Amino acid sequence: MNYKKYLVYVDLFGVFAVISTILYIYSDQLFSSMPDKVSGVWGNLSTELIGIWFGVRLIDWIIKSNDKSTNNRIVTLRNMRFLTKQAERVVEFGYRHDSKILNKEVTWFKTVISQRARYFSTDEVQDINNYINSLTDFLTQINNVISPSGGDVRLELAEHAEQKFFSLIENIDELRLIAEANILEETPEE
Repeated sequence: MNYKKYLVYVDLFGVFAVISTILYIYSDQLFSSMPDKVSGVWGNLSTELIGIWFGVRLIDWIIKSNDKSTNNRIVTLRNMRFLTKQAERVVEFGYRHDSKILNKEVTWFKTVISQRARYFSTDEVQDINNYINSLTDFLTQINNVISPSGGDVRLELAEHAEQKFFSLIENIDELRLIAEANILEETPEE
């Protein structure tokens, strides 16, 4: 459940304000002996309390929305870093298991980034898509050399192939850095 403990107190305050306002509106006979000045203060105070409660809840919602946006943006950056490191690992060590993990993680990242797209501006989405396309191209080429199916067998890459793949990884990392710089302009990573 995503209901924070402090919200219990805020909502109890709001319920008290609503009950106080309802009592003020519907209790003419109950408080008819009360002077009009006191009655007016009670009514004004009750409605002010509702306004305060509504304001606190609105500010809480805005803060949570901003935190959610910031969290999704930073997690996306960290996912991109992980994927780049995993691609380097596949070329460096050449294990099928690493290749299989990279394929699964890239597939997962593609689905997640479509859900997170609302947290990014169009140019940031374009930078992320450029990164994904480059990574997908790398995967296609590496899967032709190191099949992700099979056991955890280490396969040696020919030196020229290894250099080609490291060159592709450098391109992927450059695209990641471009996307990262663009995203970090608006969202600091702390």
